[in-house]
Amino acid sequence: MSSLVAALLLLASCNKFEGEQTVPAFISIDAIKVVDDPANSWLVDQNEGFYSQLIDAVQIQVLNADVDSEMVVGTFQLPCVVPVLQNGPMRRVRITPVIKQNGISGTRIYYPYFKEVVLDTVVLNPFDTVRLDTVTTHYFSRNIISVPFKEYFEPYQATTMLSSAVQILNKAIGGDTVLTDHGCGVVRVKADQKTVNFWAKDSVSVPIANSYLYLEMDYWSDFSFSVGFNNPMIAGGQNEINSAMMIYPNKGWQKIYINLGKLWKWYNSYRYIKLYFTIVNSEGKEGNLFLDNMKLVVRQ
Repeated sequence: MSSLVAALLLLASCNKFEGEQTVPAFISIDAIKVVDDPANSWLVDQNEGFYSQLIDAVQIQVLNADVDSEMVVGTFQLPCVVPVLQNGPMRRVRITPVIKQNGISGTRIYYPYFKEVVLDTVVLNPFDTVRLDTVTTHYFSRNIISVPFKEYFEPYQATTMLSSAVQILNKAIGGDTVLTDHGCGVVRVKADQKTVNFWAKDSVSVPIANSYLYLEMDYWSDFSFSVGFNNPMIAGGQNEINSAMMIYPNKGWQKIYINLGKLWKWYNSYRYIKLYFTIVNSEGKEGNLFLDNMKLVVRQ
């Protein structure tokens, strides 16, 4: 922190900002968390797993009381301490949640289902740090987004909405293997199984007005596996299996936001989506794929 301040002071002493010498104020953010919005509750028919999240960066914009246009400070990985070359009361500070699309660091985007956080009481003073700690945001309301498919693998369900290759692992048996609530899904792969396919038992009906279509899920896998569709390329045509992306083995639970919109367009935004997954056991070994907190999210 001291080296950052020293560098910024040197920069401020050598440069003009809008005609004046300027020293920075700082905004500190530890994390951003998605919580329920009491004014538009998603908890009516969701459980803890609905709020599983991995927001690892934010974009920050500020609007000074003396100017008419926002200044984009930049995008920063969390936690962050951000220098801002603005002083005084801000009309607003805008914090935009950023996620790794398809789990790839190089494709961080603003996630189109999370609300921006707008603060209108921030005062920035030179050298001082405004500590925001953990900032909270919400999913957009039900009249903007919908969740046509969800699967939390709770033991009271007895069976899942996926085909029989996926079983429910009860926390009472699986212990710490289970991520949230009381259960997770598991696919047991045998050494002689080169591929294991599983899919949503029923087609998912999604609105066709918007191309934003994401599958959120937590996974922990000993194998690579693909995520895609088994649908007719055009209405009335024969079903074809196509992959949106391949996911690689990992160690421990990981959250991923999978963009299915591009593949969906390839299917001419066909309304009835059939999710399809293929595990690839190229090494011929035994292992597991664990799944939890799956939901398909779409803009209305």
